[in-house]
Amino acid sequence: MDSSYLRAVSMSALQGLLTATWIAAGELPVAKRRVARVSAVAALSAAASIGDRPDPAPPEPVDEEGDTVDDAKAATRSLVLTAVVVGGSVAMIMGRRRFERRWLEALSRDGHPHPHRSLAIRMGLLSVAATLPGRLIKVREARRADG
Repeated sequence: MDSSYLRAVSMSALQGLLTATWIAAGELPVAKRRVARVSAVAALSAAASIGDRPDPAPPEPVDEEGDTVDDAKAATRSLVLTAVVVGGSVAMIMGRRRFERRWLEALSRDGHPHPHRSLAIRMGLLSVAATLPGRLIKVREARRADG
């Protein structure tokens, strides 16, 4: 697997791990929960910062003639894609908490010995599934732009 694709997968996995850790800490007493969450954020942030990051590309020269039709179409597509991503993100945020409450209630009602841990696994996997496609698309688009 290419390093940029590997980075996209690993970043999604780290996001899922952070989500799972955050939720699993919900069953701890307040002080321990805060320590666990801060520690998880610090550790996973450090892990995410490891690795090579590409140097930013130098700015392209400005076209003196103005935008072409192709540039306008590309800008419109980019705007539509941004709107779809923002809309999807808002829907995920709104739906996430609803799923959390529903699943946690069902797990508790069914007598699960550790409902927060089970919920954490579910939400961690959901987080990976939600973030991975977008990251892979970004890598693919970057590769298309490069060559």
